[in-house]
Amino acid sequence: KNFLCGMVQNEHLEHCEAYGLDAARAIFFPHGGPVPLANQRPSAERDIDILFAGNVQTVPDFKTWLKTKFPKSDQLREVLLGIEQRLYATNAQPFSTVLGALKAAGIEITPALLAQMYTPLERFLINRERTNVLSAIQKHSLTVIGDISKEIIEANPQHKFLGPRTYGEVMDAMARAKVSLNIVPTVRSGGHERMFYSLAAGALLVTDQNEFLQDDETSNPFVNFLPDDLEKLDAMLEFWLDDDGVLDKTRAEAVAHYAQRHTWVQRLEPVLEFLNEHYWTHKTP
Repeated sequence: KNFLCGMVQNEHLEHCEAYGLDAARAIFFPHGGPVPLANQRPSAERDIDILFAGNVQTVPDFKTWLKTKFPKSDQLREVLLGIEQRLYATNAQPFSTVLGALKAAGIEITPALLAQMYTPLERFLINRERTNVLSAIQKHSLTVIGDISKEIIEANPQHKFLGPRTYGEVMDAMARAKVSLNIVPTVRSGGHERMFYSLAAGALLVTDQNEFLQDDETSNPFVNFLPDDLEKLDAMLEFWLDDDGVLDKTRAEAVAHYAQRHTWVQRLEPVLEFLNEHYWTHKTP
């Protein structure tokens, strides 16, 4: 009875009872980032044009993947195949979409089923989107840190693949990057730390469509969503990379905007308020 569960995105908070949590003891707790670096490099001193830090594995087409993952679950495969295109939409909320489809099909939703089904599905969606984004960038060289499938490396000779690196090396790379990519299509109503650590380091952020960041996308020039049509991504990147001065003009403003909204300090405030109200304040019976 003595717990508080933080949910990375609002979508999960809305459905937390589906996987066995008490909604009264759950709170929205997206990732945040550190205080900004005191000394921000100008663009001319940043030797990495575009950075992506994350793992990417090759995946087959969805129907083949479903047969491999759920060979004995005909109904589950049919339900997931029926919502395939909805899962790929740039404004998709995959977890809610899956829950709705399962309910409509009369499939009992249990924590065990969600653990067995949604975890590999989420990884499939992430790998698929990351592969598509990496392949869409043809006119610029992307520096990629992480465990990447051999097939993806061979298919994208225009990029520089460094393999896995330590946390410290990734943080250093963010401070040397002009643009940083965040590709997590299953987190569209919350925050992944990759976004905020990039902003703290003064790198322009390009990320998935995200309800949580909609206000920032309109008010912070360093927060930008991937285009619906990935064929437009190269032109989008070219605008920021052709002239170092473009980013330099707004970097200080953008970093200050981030610092007011998305550091771990701001993230902890509602958590501390909840703990104080429910656990720490002595109440006389």
